[in-house]
Amino acid sequence: MLALFLLLALLLVLVGHAFRLLRWEQFIRIYERPPRGQMLRGMAGGYALNFVLPFHLGDAFRAVYTGRRMKSGIGFALATVIMDRFLDVWFVAFGFIAFRLLGLGGAPVDGAARYYLVFSLLLVLGLVLVVALRDFLKKICLAFCGLFNDTLKLDGMMFFWSLINTFKDLGRVKIGRLVVNTLLMWAAYLGSYTALAAALTVAGEPMQLVDVFGLLFGRNAADFAALLPGGALGTAAPAARWLLLAVPTGLVCGAVGTAFHLAVEHVTEWRGEHVWLLWLLPLAGLAIVALYKLTGCEGMGTNNVIRAVHSGESVSPLLVPAIFLGTVLTHLCGGSAGREGAALQMGGSIGYNIARLFRFSDHDRRTATACGMAAFFSALFGTPLAATLFGIMVEDVGLAFSVAFVPGFAAALIAYGVSLACGISPTHFELTAPALSIDSTLLVAVLGVACALVARAFCWLLHTMEHEMPRRLPNPWVRAVVGGAAVVALSYLMGVGRYNGAGMGVITAAVEQGQALPWDFICKILLTALTLSAGFKGGEVVPSFYIGATFGCVFGPLLGLPAGFAAAVGLISVFCGATNTLIPSILLAYELFGGVGLELIALGCGVCYMLSGTHGLYSSQLFVTEKLLSEYTESWGKRLHH
Repeated sequence: MLALFLLLALLLVLVGHAFRLLRWEQFIRIYERPPRGQMLRGMAGGYALNFVLPFHLGDAFRAVYTGRRMKSGIGFALATVIMDRFLDVWFVAFGFIAFRLLGLGGAPVDGAARYYLVFSLLLVLGLVLVVALRDFLKKICLAFCGLFNDTLKLDGMMFFWSLINTFKDLGRVKIGRLVVNTLLMWAAYLGSYTALAAALTVAGEPMQLVDVFGLLFGRNAADFAALLPGGALGTAAPAARWLLLAVPTGLVCGAVGTAFHLAVEHVTEWRGEHVWLLWLLPLAGLAIVALYKLTGCEGMGTNNVIRAVHSGESVSPLLVPAIFLGTVLTHLCGGSAGREGAALQMGGSIGYNIARLFRFSDHDRRTATACGMAAFFSALFGTPLAATLFGIMVEDVGLAFSVAFVPGFAAALIAYGVSLACGISPTHFELTAPALSIDSTLLVAVLGVACALVARAFCWLLHTMEHEMPRRLPNPWVRAVVGGAAVVALSYLMGVGRYNGAGMGVITAAVEQGQALPWDFICKILLTALTLSAGFKGGEVVPSFYIGATFGCVFGPLLGLPAGFAAAVGLISVFCGATNTLIPSILLAYELFGGVGLELIALGCGVCYMLSGTHGLYSSQLFVTEKLLSEYTESWGKRLHH
């Protein structure tokens, strides 16, 4: 009897595979004639591997083996296999839900039912989004694949195109035949599972259909749970979890970052066409105060995100809409602020809350926060490598949070790809540099010293006003109105439009044309400090670019350096001195200027870093090492001893 049941189980599973083969053929037949023999052998090998490998990795073998003999290639074969498994998830979800409603299987079936229900709903949502956004997704895929060599680019494009088109072309499949093949396939499989349960019962291991079903498909839920903290793979393969985190973080930061970039760009153009919007800045300040009170984000800023990396301090998801709308309002009405400070806050919040959604531990959420910062910065500037290093080094001066590099860089590349697909060009300047010589080296070193003084002055005035304004005007409503009115008055005194907003046009003119006014950097320091201390939102990074570029453009020719090149040195050096991030600043110079004059820019940057002191834009930064001495700082030394 045992042998009879086992033989029946084997025959029925082969019948089920035959119907699976017929169903798989339906997806392939849309584009070409299915190679049945190759498909059958691929299925046999794939199922054998699925018994020993998690996550149905044997299906990858099925796709590769079959795709080698297909005109459309491996990418198309993999897309059809994914579609085949896509339908299986729905049926398995129905099965577990049915067992649960019948009260069979206990807690394991309950957990598997919840997993497959959520998974199937997400797949339905994904199907709808792929069909609705297929043109947009193709642009993203093209930009992402374009990061690799031609061979990988073609393979990747074929896979993504095939997957998207397979979902889109479901209407070309004969639905009636698809349903019949699916029902007959699963009827054969369920009969096989029932026969196997009977064979095991005869052999002395009492089992029912629900037990065999749970053993076969409950493993998928366990495999996924193992990726989460506390799971088997959560401790054995943390890299898998980081990459799992990097994908949604990069996609979300890329999408939100692109929307943010376009919004700021649009309102900046609108303000240029309608100068009267500047008079609405006090009203915009009131709206920002109300927005932050409504979302409970009062007092939150970049320092909170840095503290989240240090100590695990929570970052509210409401910070994303608050800083997004607050920055857009500030730029719309002419506040003097940047956008990358807002990017660090939004990226940190997105990374932290995605990790929280995945139930990551406290320390892992800190890493996720740094990854989000890197991804959002990359989406805005188009500098993924500098963004990643900035995200993992800005928290502790002299120390790199190296565990976040791979997930941060992966998220940054994905976000960069999304921004490219949406038509956002990376920030780049055309630059001509003098030859590397003793004279140019000495002159750039002197410029670096001067930039350190400018960086110190900018940070000192910014922090002084951030403390004095709330002390003298403790009511945030009054502070916003008075500060906004002061910015409007100073704008008309100094020149409307030149110092409002981020000022990328002035930066470009300084670097590429060698044009700047002698007082530009002073006016920008004053207006930026006033804008941010009054409660308006944005960032300090682009203003530091503006201040450094205009200062270098004016001061460099006095030393005998070309104005445009001196502006580039000033841009990077003041940014470095203000943020205390040496290596990210040098990489930023490489990505912004294409490596032109990198040695001289790095020299000016290093001198400015050494002399800019232990203060910067972010008061929550921790200084691990001294800048001029080969030893730990006193505060960090005490922490080591404790």
